[in-house]
Amino acid sequence: GVVGVHVDDFLSAGNDQFMNHIIPKVLQDFTIGKAEDQIFMYTGFKLTQDSNGITLDQTDYVENIELLDLDENRLKMTNAKMFDNELTFLRMYAGSLNWAVGATRPDLSFDMISLSTQFKGGNVATLKQAHSVMKQLKKAPAFVRISNLENLEQCELWCFSDAAHRNLNNNTDSAGGYIMFIVNIKSGNCAPIEWRSNKIKRRVSSTLGAEVLALVNALDAAIGTRDQLAQITAGKVNLKIKAITDNKSARDTIYSEKALDQK
Repeated sequence: GVVGVHVDDFLSAGNDQFMNHIIPKVLQDFTIGKAEDQIFMYTGFKLTQDSNGITLDQTDYVENIELLDLDENRLKMTNAKMFDNELTFLRMYAGSLNWAVGATRPDLSFDMISLSTQFKGGNVATLKQAHSVMKQLKKAPAFVRISNLENLEQCELWCFSDAAHRNLNNNTDSAGGYIMFIVNIKSGNCAPIEWRSNKIKRRVSSTLGAEVLALVNALDAAIGTRDQLAQITAGKVNLKIKAITDNKSARDTIYSEKALDQK
């Protein structure tokens, strides 16, 4: 089993032995005001659990985000530098977007990192872009469904990675990202458990370089998740990792026995 702690709230999950024998002993030492299960709010998220899985829902949070009333004439000055208050608005938007992207909206991961890299050199066009992304965020429900995986011993850890060469900061930096699933290879049920989009920390000279570094980051995260699951299950589950990339050159480079041109 596992316990997640946030200030004075905690969230527990595990098998019957953990929930029926370990948690009651914990509660003997820690006084709690209210205990909830199956459908409840936790740190701003609505969690709903049934026999088919768990839904993590941020729709209420997203609906309460206020869109700024931007002056249309000002938005036409796309190349103008942002005023201090406009930069504050941009940071507010990026912060709100980051909270949603990290939990329920992986589809907006690149938009979030693109905005976050423009705090210093952004202009009015950046603020206009942020406003558009926030409207996109509010247009669709913000929730993720985590299917019941049943037998973890039938599962594998799949990580999909991707990258783009010099698509950030006026074509100077590259972006990479990944999304990771636990997949029951017999039933087909899967659970998305982590996704990231970041500026690649090293300057790369090609798409191949960007794709390989994105793949390395994905595998690093997958190995950490695999080891964490092994620890939670007392070594009973050690998931095979499958990495997927859409870049054939990156795949061929990994299996090549020739000397490489790029470090």
